[in-house]
Amino acid sequence: MSENYILLRDRKVKTASSSIRSVYSRSAEIEISKGELLVRKGDLLCVIGNESVAFEFCTESDSIAPLHSVLHNLLKAIPIAMGRFRVFVTDGWMDWGPGVKKGDEVYICVMKGGEECCSTAVVRYIETITRGHPGTVFGVEITDSRYYGCGTSNGTFNKVRYFTCPDNNGLFLTLASVA
Repeated sequence: MSENYILLRDRKVKTASSSIRSVYSRSAEIEISKGELLVRKGDLLCVIGNESVAFEFCTESDSIAPLHSVLHNLLKAIPIAMGRFRVFVTDGWMDWGPGVKKGDEVYICVMKGGEECCSTAVVRYIETITRGHPGTVFGVEITDSRYYGCGTSNGTFNKVRYFTCPDNNGLFLTLASVA
């Protein structure tokens, strides 16, 4: 049985395997950043995306929090640990995110040409996208005509169509960019 967790504070850990010791350092102590996603495998916690980093699981730890699989997948799409941590600790974000449905209106902010575009959008897709991009993303269509063209897609990502909208009015965003 595997369980998912998020690291709540930076931690130095001793790795659980001598093979890891040779890869990282002679002391076998490494630092893991808050916001890293972890999966429990038996008595070990492994860093998602780098399962060679494993350390002993401690149920009394105040430095990890359990994650339901839906929350885990929403956070997994955010590529930077600090971004995942920020979303996790911001009031309401983890309650709101899993409740978003196709057709819901959301507020987005993205950078386009060095300027911030903040607009309303409609959710058109919620799931994972092509291989190499882990986690759940939101495919959205910009609905505010003042910001038409601030998107990067027509609902297609890496030549795969996930939804349909006019050119440059669609975006694929993580939970960190949708409110």
